[in-house]
Amino acid sequence: MIELPPHNWLVYGHDWAVNQLRKSLHHNRLRHAYLISGTDSIGKRTLAYSLAMAINAPHAQQAGNIDFDKRASKLIMSGNHPDIVVAEHDSKTDALKIEAVREVTNRLALKPFEATYRIAIMDDFEKAGHQAQDALLKTLEEAPERAILILLVNNSDKILATIISRCQIINLRPLSLEDSRHTLIHHYAVPPDEADLLARICGGRIGWAIQAHRDPSILEQRTDALNLLEQILRGKRAKRFASVEEISKDKLLTLVVLHFWMSYWRDLMIVTQRVPLPITNIDRQDTLTALAQNVVVERLQAAILATRDTAQSIRDTNVNVRLALENLTLRYPYL
Repeated sequence: MIELPPHNWLVYGHDWAVNQLRKSLHHNRLRHAYLISGTDSIGKRTLAYSLAMAINAPHAQQAGNIDFDKRASKLIMSGNHPDIVVAEHDSKTDALKIEAVREVTNRLALKPFEATYRIAIMDDFEKAGHQAQDALLKTLEEAPERAILILLVNNSDKILATIISRCQIINLRPLSLEDSRHTLIHHYAVPPDEADLLARICGGRIGWAIQAHRDPSILEQRTDALNLLEQILRGKRAKRFASVEEISKDKLLTLVVLHFWMSYWRDLMIVTQRVPLPITNIDRQDTLTALAQNVVVERLQAAILATRDTAQSIRDTNVNVRLALENLTLRYPYL
């Protein structure tokens, strides 16, 4: 078995996936279609663009590494390469419509303009309806020469089985706490204390952690969400209803807030039950320890389930967000 030298892809924590693709390059066994799956901000897009750069690097088959100084790599990284085709989502609904899929397949059928391969990348492909997905099948069944399709999905449950069967599947897993922390410190120069907090909060989504380091408003949003939850737990009904009035006006903000609340309830369960697991909100450890003295496990379980169900209802239905949040606060314990 041939051992390849260490890779230079800008992909961290997914070495197994990188090396699998590099071996395909080394043996000249590239597939015509790849489906990269994994939760949001886990590194799917970075892996896809790194693969595109490696494929179009000079002598790519030798080690499967990237030459970042070459014109092709610079154009791909800037989003301006003529042979990299990216599917455009609808500006109003964010759906991937059949017209956009047909535009990609038509361009993919053309010969490469200057690269070795013409590569199409479709992000959030689960947002394509059945008709839009059907429009892709002919390209998958009769793949154009020198063309590669890369589909990115958070979850493959909504993807047609006929598409999945024609792709090489790469399922990216969340990074471990230590891998996340190491990546932030050694590759992004994040101070150790901040890296520790971000590694815990991100849940293995290294892309989210990097973005949060670069944009302080993301951590400020988390702080505001947790402060709001602690305020709700100390308040009576009227105060609870007033607390959620403002965030209920923004559905996306509400979902972000509920995500942070869920992490808080999980931490409180860990502290209350003295489970030997790392808590996420390490900067709230003193408050969590104090709250753990005044809450029973049954109420914690009810709060976790209620938060999860409310988030799912807001995300997937047309429920009245304000009423859903008000009802949720009534199911939280009074501390």
